[in-house]
Amino acid sequence: TISQASVSDESIASISQAGADNVATITQFEALTSEAYIAQDGIANEAIINQSFTVGAFAEIMQDGADNFAQIDQTDAVDSAAFIEQLGVNNYAYIDQQAELSTADILQDGDDNIAFITQEGGGIGNSAFINQVGSLNNAEILQDGTASDSAAEIRQPGNENVAYIVQSGVAG
Repeated sequence: TISQASVSDESIASISQAGADNVATITQFEALTSEAYIAQDGIANEAIINQSFTVGAFAEIMQDGADNFAQIDQTDAVDSAAFIEQLGVNNYAYIDQQAELSTADILQDGDDNIAFITQEGGGIGNSAFINQVGSLNNAEILQDGTASDSAAEIRQPGNENVAYIVQSGVAG
């Protein structure tokens, strides 16, 4: 399902699916010159992209496997980009991006992995990256506050790893 409402001038939305019982939803509300792409292959995967009050935002979800869930929410995200790629079974990934000139990437290959990235609070130019290869891994990055040009990265190969990064504060 693709829904482009209000003023979504020059925005692009595309969904490509192969397999069975996959669900994909893209909603763009007052998303100027923003882009959203979903590609899924497999069984019973679900992908959601919501872009609201964005300018020049980019979001992409790619999933291959079964029972995976991915969601990207971009609100007031100006010239920011978010990307999720999941391969395997029963993985969960969520990006909540409310920042300018920021990037967020989640890559998961395996089964039963969980990853969250939150970028909020007015920060500019932040980047967050999570890469998990294996099973039963859990990772979360929170970038909050007006700090800018912060970078956070989690790489977890193997199984049953847990990692959290919190970056918070005021620039200056």
